[in-house]
Amino acid sequence: MLKYKQLANSNMLIGERGCVMAATSFGTFLHNIRKRTKGTQVAKAAGISYVYLLDLEKGARPVPSDTVLMALANNLPFNPGERELFFDLAAEENGCAPLDVSTFLRDNKELINVIRRIERTQISVEALCALAEGAEDKGDVTYGK
Repeated sequence: MLKYKQLANSNMLIGERGCVMAATSFGTFLHNIRKRTKGTQVAKAAGISYVYLLDLEKGARPVPSDTVLMALANNLPFNPGERELFFDLAAEENGCAPLDVSTFLRDNKELINVIRRIERTQISVEALCALAEGAEDKGDVTYGK
């Protein structure tokens, strides 16, 4: 999950990768991203009605199922860092892990044992972040979506 920091005296967030956006709810964030394209196209591509999409944007409906959430994510015009925030906001409202993270874990089951070993050995989050940052600095990682 990407970390976002609140900018001083502002309702803006800045992400690890420099993405800046308004701090907001899932529905408002969805609306702001969706405005970049036609809502009817997004709804159709995601397999939902346009009215349902508008209800999600207004917060009149709860965060959708994982299937609909992923379909929306795959059809929205995100800027760098926004896809992660989309999943983070949905997870925050649902009280669960972000869908992109849980899907990655499901598809890479060996990481579940790695996470359990980390928990057992009590490696600090700071040490893990330093390890990841070191790999990024060396160019040992590439980014997907």
